[in-house]
Amino acid sequence: MGSSGHWREKVALELAAAADKLCDIDISAPNFREASLAGAAAKAAAVDVTGVEIEDVTVDRPGAAGLGLRVYTPGAGAGPRPAIVHFHGGGFVSGGLDTGHQRLVEFSRDVGAVVVSVDYRLAPEHRYPAAFEDGRDALLWLHENAAAHGVDPARVALHGISAGGGIAASVALAARGLPIPPLKLQYLSMAVLDSSQSTHSATMFVDTPVWNRANTRHAWSSYLGPDHGPNIDIHAAPGTASIRDLGGVAPAHIAVLELDPTRDEGIEYAQRLLAAGNSVGLTLWAGTFHGFSTMVPDSDVARAHDAEETRILRVALS
Repeated sequence: MGSSGHWREKVALELAAAADKLCDIDISAPNFREASLAGAAAKAAAVDVTGVEIEDVTVDRPGAAGLGLRVYTPGAGAGPRPAIVHFHGGGFVSGGLDTGHQRLVEFSRDVGAVVVSVDYRLAPEHRYPAAFEDGRDALLWLHENAAAHGVDPARVALHGISAGGGIAASVALAARGLPIPPLKLQYLSMAVLDSSQSTHSATMFVDTPVWNRANTRHAWSSYLGPDHGPNIDIHAAPGTASIRDLGGVAPAHIAVLELDPTRDEGIEYAQRLLAAGNSVGLTLWAGTFHGFSTMVPDSDVARAHDAEETRILRVALS
């Protein structure tokens, strides 16, 4: 079991003041979803979207709920363009189309890509496989409507943050069996991948900012159900996949943060992807905690993180 507070001596100096204020985030609180959605909406309303066309789309699905998508299309340049399918964070229990809105505008502008943000169903009301199925359906929708949105179907990447990183990884696994061209990249940022919660970082970081032992447990319990056992489908928790499960997956870039419970599951997933013969890039950001680039966006390390993320997506989709 981890000890409390030992991470503070390692946090980057420019992040330290924010870190102390972010240790009390509780995703199990009754008002967490409402408050986080309201905060995201307020931030989204202030974003300068000049040069990017934004459209909210509802995809009708026989026998299933409509799927909400937000499509960002850059105004400059000629098509067909590459595309990024994005999955927001929120611990499986929160988040929506306003979550990360500014970053997606930046992706569309700076990468020159059509970005499709997925409003996947949230737990615990909708447990696995709901969010996974929504992600898979969003990817299929993009390919079916590629021409209408000026998208080159041979240049598509997945991008996911936190719980959305886990969903992106699961969709990348499923993409091997879909009637679509191979994905160019799966970019997994501080991804929630391993339901066993048994890695060194998962057990060590019990009280870190934003993401901690209690939030990890609540997220997986909400997504998989409180009585889920150890035998988990790899599309529910890709971090439990073995090497033999991972052949032929899209190239990956995995970004992990030093002071984050998800750190080691990301590193171990990268190692297994490599062992299965896949192309993998891995970046470890020293002195950082879960969500730091969103929480302290004006820090030097956040700017460096965002610049590298943009560069990797641009190169993969060029």
